[in-house]
Amino acid sequence: MRHCTKILRDVSWVSVPVPLSASRKLYQNAEKHNKSAAHMAAVAASQIAGPSVVTKLIVASNESMLRDGQMMKLCFRAAYFMFISEIPHTTHWRDLLSTVAACDSSGHLAKYFARCPANAHHLSTAAISSILEAFEEEMCTRLREKLAAVTEYAVMADECTDVHRVEKVSICVRLLASSEVQEVFLGCWPVQSTKAIDIHKCIIDNLAKFGLAPEQIVAASFDDASNMSGEHAGVQALLKKSSPSLIFVHCSSHLLQFALVRAANTVVEIKRVLNLLSKLYAFFSHSPFRLNIFKHTLEAVDGMCHKLVQPGIQGGCHTRAVSRLC
Repeated sequence: MRHCTKILRDVSWVSVPVPLSASRKLYQNAEKHNKSAAHMAAVAASQIAGPSVVTKLIVASNESMLRDGQMMKLCFRAAYFMFISEIPHTTHWRDLLSTVAACDSSGHLAKYFARCPANAHHLSTAAISSILEAFEEEMCTRLREKLAAVTEYAVMADECTDVHRVEKVSICVRLLASSEVQEVFLGCWPVQSTKAIDIHKCIIDNLAKFGLAPEQIVAASFDDASNMSGEHAGVQALLKKSSPSLIFVHCSSHLLQFALVRAANTVVEIKRVLNLLSKLYAFFSHSPFRLNIFKHTLEAVDGMCHKLVQPGIQGGCHTRAVSRLC
């Protein structure tokens, strides 16, 4: 750089060429210029004309931050729509934001994306995953605040295998708030095994994340599996070690299911119908050609195509009263 063409001092810009030989003592020249009549006149003129350059820069920066914040709110609203609608966020995030930007008549969102740098455009799968984690953290924070004053509560839990063959435990608590019974779903977490000790540890550890102590549990409700409801080595027995007065309540839905199954098994006609429906399912589902005929028949009779559901079997018993079309 052969010379410096601009010196920023206080609130005004002054164009004063500085020779390269004098650049080593630039601060002395700047101090000398600061006391000059030309600089003082420029400062006075800038104060009369309007806000200083620094003030204008601050105002412009604040306005830019406000616009960017509004655009991020739109992105978070779009993300929330995907989450509650159970839309695959890692595959449809960019398409959704592109559609929202195209529908924005003001064009602000499209300009915002065009202005963002390549490493911070918020359209990647990593960005939407981070937004999802942010939603999770906020929801957990609000739940912790809601459950902070809870002194007694009931816990409901169940374990199952998800589509990825991972054993998970879902936990829900029931409490009394403002003279009303409320149920709060806490979440679903993986477990190492379906043994009672592992499930018990999973329940206790995740209750602690929300400030809920095992000594505060007054009731528990599980299904009929021995690892959950066993009186001696089940989860309910392990919970009673921390809360001896705990009341165990068997899941009413499972009890009703068992009653219906036993009642159905005493009626020969119902058993024949269930057996026939199982054979029909096997007959159609094992042949694409037959299944296609089945679909065309449904469309001709009902005007729409249904899905044939196989009767579930649990412990040798049908868990559904009939094989239903849905």
